[in-house]
Amino acid sequence: MISYYGTENVSSAGEPAPTITTKDRLALVTVMVKGTPYVIVDICLRMLKPSELYKAQGFPADYVITHGADGKPFTKTQQVHM
Repeated sequence: MISYYGTENVSSAGEPAPTITTKDRLALVTVMVKGTPYVIVDICLRMLKPSELYKAQGFPADYVITHGADGKPFTKTQQVHM
C-alpha cells in the first residue's frame, strides 16, 4: 500500500496501516511477475470493525474501546471516533 501526501510512503502488509482519512490518500499497488501484471480483485466489500481498525494501526489486542472508565458501553460510531 502506498500513501501519498506529496511524497510516496510505502508500507508493508506486515506493518500497521497508515491513518485512514476521509480523502483519497492510499493507492493500490499492482505486481508484475515474469512480465504478467497481477491485481487483487475484491468482489466483496465490508466496513472494518472498530477492533480491526485499531489493530491495523498497531494498537495492542487488549486496548479497551468497548466502554469508558465508568463502564458505560460505547456505540460502534463512538469507538471509531475515539
